[in-house]
Amino acid sequence: MKRLFPLAAVICLFVLWGCPKEQPEEPVLTPIQTSYTIGADGGSFDISFRTNQVCQIKSSAPSWLTVDSPTKAVTTKIFTAKASANSDENPRTANISITAGSLSATITITQEGRPKKPEPPTPEYSDVLENAGTSTGTSTYTVPAAGQDITVRVRSNVEYKVECSVDWITSTKADAPHVDDLKFHVAENTGAARSGAISFTYGGDLTFTVTVNQAEFVPAGDDPFMELSTTVVNPEGNGGLYTIGVDANYPYTVDCDAQWIAVEQTGGDCVLKIDYNPGEDTRTAQLIFSCEGLVEIVTVSQPGSDATADPFDIGSNLSARGYANCYVVTKAGNFSFDAVVMGNGPAGYIWPEDEAIAQNLWPWELASVSFTNYGGEKPSRAEILWDDNSTVSNVTIDNNLKVSFTATGNKGNAVIAVYNKANLLWSWHIWCTDSPKRIRHEALDGTPIVMLDRNLGATSCVPEDGKATYGYWYQFGRKDPLRLYPDVAGDMIPGELSVQHSVEHPTAIYQITGKDTEWFNGSVATITADLWGNPYAMHNGTDHMYQATMDELRKTIYDPCPPGYMVPPEWAWETLSMSDCTVDNYGLTFALENGDMFYPFAGYGDSGDAWGGDSGWYGYPGYAPRKNPSDGKWHHNCRNVVACWSSGSECGYWRSGLDWDRDNYHHANMLHYLQDEEASQNTVQVNESSQAHFYPKYSHIRERCCSVRCMRMK
Repeated sequence: MKRLFPLAAVICLFVLWGCPKEQPEEPVLTPIQTSYTIGADGGSFDISFRTNQVCQIKSSAPSWLTVDSPTKAVTTKIFTAKASANSDENPRTANISITAGSLSATITITQEGRPKKPEPPTPEYSDVLENAGTSTGTSTYTVPAAGQDITVRVRSNVEYKVECSVDWITSTKADAPHVDDLKFHVAENTGAARSGAISFTYGGDLTFTVTVNQAEFVPAGDDPFMELSTTVVNPEGNGGLYTIGVDANYPYTVDCDAQWIAVEQTGGDCVLKIDYNPGEDTRTAQLIFSCEGLVEIVTVSQPGSDATADPFDIGSNLSARGYANCYVVTKAGNFSFDAVVMGNGPAGYIWPEDEAIAQNLWPWELASVSFTNYGGEKPSRAEILWDDNSTVSNVTIDNNLKVSFTATGNKGNAVIAVYNKANLLWSWHIWCTDSPKRIRHEALDGTPIVMLDRNLGATSCVPEDGKATYGYWYQFGRKDPLRLYPDVAGDMIPGELSVQHSVEHPTAIYQITGKDTEWFNGSVATITADLWGNPYAMHNGTDHMYQATMDELRKTIYDPCPPGYMVPPEWAWETLSMSDCTVDNYGLTFALENGDMFYPFAGYGDSGDAWGGDSGWYGYPGYAPRKNPSDGKWHHNCRNVVACWSSGSECGYWRSGLDWDRDNYHHANMLHYLQDEEASQNTVQVNESSQAHFYPKYSHIRERCCSVRCMRMK
């Protein structure tokens, strides 16, 4: 037995060393599918893969795609993924990573976007939230260290939120729908200069922010100082924004009387918005900076446009150089203008609100002249109101209130109106003519006067062209041309009216009913003397004799002239003399500084009893004879007449006791020429026996329809 043990040991060793060793299993990780696409509604779905390893599973987007533990299986494992609904229209993707030992795999999940809903009909009025307060387009308020209340003017048709970024600015009202003015209080500053912001938001797209800059606290007794980055500004003729840096330790003020410069203080700087200079001459202005007794003067000198250039060939955007009630088109093509504001918009002139309300004017303030300020009154369509020679076609208006049209190349005039549903909101005169030239002369005080060479609406300034030189006629203070040619006279409307009514009825001719000289039949307080921007036409002091200077004249939102031009003042023609004038059958021709200025016998329109029986509206232009009921013969309506409105009211007041004689409130001054006629059946002869009367400043009743000759603004 003892001899068997070694043999058994040998056999065991042979078995242990000689038998093959078992090999480990090769790791496997194989997804059955490497990508999945699921619907926008989401939900649970199974994902399968093969593996022989312990594994970990993760989602790259657990916020919307989750995974659970895989089921146990020998070769195939299955786990469940769950996706939440996709509320976006765009698809989204996420990855699921599987790690098994040293192996890894990625499965891509793509979820479809929510099906896009059909586009709803374009709403007639889009949501509006905008800052309507500042003149230069910025939104910055500068406040002294002592603090003060500020007002942010907001125009909206939505419920918006208001938030202040700092605790030293507090609002008197928040989350307010449809509020015009929001007041904020800025507390006293006892330290360094500081800034804060006020945000106005509605949804994600409509938002704006205003910045409040408050000056540093300066202890009493510190000497004031003020330094400017420049004292000379030389803007281009096209204008633009120009900044003057101001370093001062006390609040400063800026005074500027030039209408073509808007001034806004933004923190430590002063921003100038300078308008396009439509003239040929360089114009200058001074800005006076004042700070605690310190004074600095900044001179602004802006060159004029090229004298040889066409001032009315400005490209396809007719309002690029300013808004107006009339635009000149000199050739065929596609054109547009911005219909966002009434007349010349915020750059215009309007009266203090209490006076405007008392006179029944409309609108009452410049902040109200933008159609974007009123969701319920935004224009939704544009149409041709009238067109005298097929001058325009294809009139449209887009969501940005840009009116587009095609000019055919025909000379003539048209009026385009914008509407909200059935209501006419505003209208624009499209004047298609050769580019008017600018003719110069001087006033008595040497002030340069530059006027267009033809009446507003005329398509020629050649005397022999007859009625093409007449243009159209205007009742004093109204913005729309009136047609008084035979058979096309506008509607005659009597009664107690408002300025708003005249805007909404641009073809109506208003007849005297309550007054004997005034088209606007309101009370004495509602007269139209200053509708064309002569600030002293009605409110000119005790003696009622003051004449506004060129710097004091204002182009109002009712002015009928193109951008850069306005109705002249009453003193514009005082230097014209018949000694420099030629008279013929067509009108007057004055030899002036840089060319001849022709004034046609365009006459004027009036109402009343013509020749004792032919009542109603009638025009005075010489080409339109009428039949005299008394003798059955055709005669011209009146003498040969030139009648061009000024913006100035009659100043011939006199006083009786304590009350002013208000008769002359209903008169306005004009250039006027009349000549006794010798009439045959269809001809007016001007000869030696005719007596002429020339009045550079003649008193005329404002109800009549007379010509307008536009003057270049300073």
